[in-house]
Amino acid sequence: MQTILSRSILSSAVIALAALATTSAKAEATLNVPFSFTAAGKTCPAGHYSVRHDSTGNFVILTNKDLSQTYIWILASGAPEPNKNKIAMRFDSFGETHALRTIQVGSMITPRLDKRSEAAEHATAGLSQGR
Repeated sequence: MQTILSRSILSSAVIALAALATTSAKAEATLNVPFSFTAAGKTCPAGHYSVRHDSTGNFVILTNKDLSQTYIWILASGAPEPNKNKIAMRFDSFGETHALRTIQVGSMITPRLDKRSEAAEHATAGLSQGR
């Protein structure tokens, strides 16, 4: 159980740091995601992804640079972020399966993108509480 949690946290940290390192002043980053993942019920292969905050400020656009697949999600207010250009993708890991949890751009964040991983997290939390 702790191994899965550790791996999930490590995956999130690695992707978040990679995004921060490649962020430009335009709130756009290109990330290399080394594993396939699901996002809002869609399967996304490993590869290079562009994450861009649209000009209206209400959407984030995720594009697979290798396959020209594009996904768009609404952004909502999140925790204040001192670096307004920070871009981070957070993933949940379940063994060899990965699910995109959220995309954050500065202080804006998507709602939870993979409801299946949310349900699994609640089930795991219930099991770990004990009696």
